[in-house]
Amino acid sequence: QSVSLPSLFSSSLKNSPRCFSLSAPPAMSAEVLVETQHQDIVHDTQFDYYGRLLATCSSDRTIRVFSVTPATTVTDTPSHQLVAVLTGHEGPVWMVAWAHPKFGCALASAGYDGKVIVWKGDATGASPWKPSNVVTAHSAASVNAVAWAPHEAGCVIASAGSDGHVFLTAAEGPVWSEPVALGRSASSTAPIHPMGAMGVSFAPIQARGECPVLATGGCDGSVKIWQATGPVLTHAAAGGAGGPLAQWRLIHVFNDHRDWVRDVACSPDAASPYVTVASCSQDKSVVIRRQLRSVLAGIDAAGGAWEVSAPATFADIVFRLSWNPAGNALLVTTGDSSVFILTAGATFADAWLRSPVAGVNNDLK
Repeated sequence: QSVSLPSLFSSSLKNSPRCFSLSAPPAMSAEVLVETQHQDIVHDTQFDYYGRLLATCSSDRTIRVFSVTPATTVTDTPSHQLVAVLTGHEGPVWMVAWAHPKFGCALASAGYDGKVIVWKGDATGASPWKPSNVVTAHSAASVNAVAWAPHEAGCVIASAGSDGHVFLTAAEGPVWSEPVALGRSASSTAPIHPMGAMGVSFAPIQARGECPVLATGGCDGSVKIWQATGPVLTHAAAGGAGGPLAQWRLIHVFNDHRDWVRDVACSPDAASPYVTVASCSQDKSVVIRRQLRSVLAGIDAAGGAWEVSAPATFADIVFRLSWNPAGNALLVTTGDSSVFILTAGATFADAWLRSPVAGVNNDLK
């Protein structure tokens, strides 16, 4: 299996990942084919915070980490070198996610075997990569998605599984806590997404003291928005102070999809006055919604309801979403391995404008 490597941006396609630059025009886009040496379908590709490491995962049960040297001129091309092959999953690996560099060189992976593995290693490959924590709270259920919380809130990973639960697991220094199920209480242990949770994504934090926001999506067709009751999720993030940590409350439920929600993605634009959440579905649509941060913080009580875009519809199931770093363009991957870029229309409520990524789509047809 091979992956196309860009200068700035990566995303995954169903069965055949491709990467390319969203910001450069086609004539300036440096695209390089990377032979991953995976022995089966590649499900996800992710760059780290600095864009110098690329992780790929596959149905061959492995994760591969590449060191990437970016192009220095418009005529130059990126180069890559295999740093590590990570083995530990006992089934297909669906997703990988890099931690903020504040927490070192750390990568989380989610697999069909019901595990989330947090790997720690060296960017140069000088020292071996090893698991620092294995989350097995989902038991035998496939773990379909994994995401890191904003670094300001603490070292926390969220995982979404086919058991319908989303678990939050936090690290206090080198010690990981027991996973806590989102939405679970003394009166209810029911899963938050009956039939299975498929996606999880944190919104970025804009200002000190802001309470984190989390989006989840599942096989019940719903997208749920959760907000922490405080700004920090670990004692380490609170400067080592004791006392109760933030809990999570459900603040909104969207039912604008008619079938499974396959993925959710919060815009990474921390400078925006809005928290923006996109979702894609088995019903072949993408819906984007946003709310003012001031409303979520309780500062602007007259802020009104969430704004919701008209659905963008496609010819096939939409499997994966990925925002560009600026948060103004959304990459969409469909079941027939087509790739599109969505950008806002005349108003946010309009259906977002769809542009096919011709070079990638032609290669895959």
